[in-house]
Amino acid sequence: MKKILYTIIIAMTICVSGCSKNTAPQSSTFIPKTSRTKEAGGVLKNKISSVSENTSKEVTLRAISEINALDEVMKGWYADLFQEKMNIKIFGMDYSLPGRENYEQEYEKGIDIQTYRGEADYYDNIKAGRIKNMEPYIKENFKIFSRYSKILKHLKKKTYRKTGKIGIYGIPIWLQSFDTLNKKYEEYCVCVPASSRHPKKAMDLIAWSASEEGIMNIAFGPEGQMWKKKKGKYILIYDWQKKMNSSDKFVKTKSGKVDYSSAQFKMQLVGNRNLGEELLRENK
Repeated sequence: MKKILYTIIIAMTICVSGCSKNTAPQSSTFIPKTSRTKEAGGVLKNKISSVSENTSKEVTLRAISEINALDEVMKGWYADLFQEKMNIKIFGMDYSLPGRENYEQEYEKGIDIQTYRGEADYYDNIKAGRIKNMEPYIKENFKIFSRYSKILKHLKKKTYRKTGKIGIYGIPIWLQSFDTLNKKYEEYCVCVPASSRHPKKAMDLIAWSASEEGIMNIAFGPEGQMWKKKKGKYILIYDWQKKMNSSDKFVKTKSGKVDYSSAQFKMQLVGNRNLGEELLRENK
């Protein structure tokens, strides 16, 4: 009897260890662990952490784009906001500037955020496995991305038709509204490249820029000076676009005196003026 029991135990042990090796899913997709915590400022309700990334320390994200008016570490009130909210600095690079022609070299160094401008580049890089699938992150942060569900569903279907890949690889940056997509710009997306050294932080930044708070800051300027939230409603205090000749169109920051509008031109993310105005209309 003892002999039979001993044989069964050995057999079970071999099966457990062998089966676990053979049935473990093999995937290069970024699949984060989740916990219910709050980000600074209450921006992200579902906190996501990657095993390989320490998200508590300050990091510098390398961002490359044809639109960013940068080739340096970002400064100004918008940069201060990134540090305060997410412990992030941005080193921005512009494709069009001298020395940035060789994308391959930049990619090897590690790019954390990239803005694609046009259909060919976007889908070619998805096919080549150069862009991370953001869908697991989006699902974990559904409260932020729920407004964009129609657009993301449309892009997911189109991505599958064009590439055979399942997932959401980018968020459109020039949205005319939360519900409709300007077909001309639908492949102008902000993405997290596969070479990113800080994918969690990069996705956090994109998610914040898609949140209501992120949109209001991008569209109108610093909270408290340009806009405020009162009883759940957004109120515009000062519209810099309508007062561009005013002598008080600058704000003092840790980095010096900066134009309120710098957020719209220095780092192109999800939020924009159209979405900000839509939020204001919703509150009327």
